[in-house]
Amino acid sequence: VVFVHVGWFVPRWLHEAIRPWMYVHYTALAIAIAMIVLGMAAGWRGFARCFEGRLFMLAGTVSYSLYLWHYPVFQWLFRHAPWLDALPAAPKAMLALVVAALVTWVAYLAFERPFLTARARGDKATPAPVPSPHA
Repeated sequence: VVFVHVGWFVPRWLHEAIRPWMYVHYTALAIAIAMIVLGMAAGWRGFARCFEGRLFMLAGTVSYSLYLWHYPVFQWLFRHAPWLDALPAAPKAMLALVVAALVTWVAYLAFERPFLTARARGDKATPAPVPSPHA
């Protein structure tokens, strides 16, 4: 996630300088990650143990909320917070990630978790009574 977000703040001259790096190294990184995922799916537990920690479990739990909220948070911050223009790119990116993480956590606690809990309990809305055609 950090690689993608930091890429948004790269100046044009630096972007042109690292373009070959992006194509070659991002492809190599994607292949390496795919091999790890395939290995874990095949039953190899080496890397799987690394991803069973609390931090990774938390990241997986709130990942959908982060997916939903990061873009609106970034848009709002960079359009409506003029004091951010004075910051260098790295602190600006870190601040945006921290704010997105906080909004994500609040949204997860307020919206996603209650719905997941209700679904796990089997709560369903009571259907409206259907009138009998013979009445």
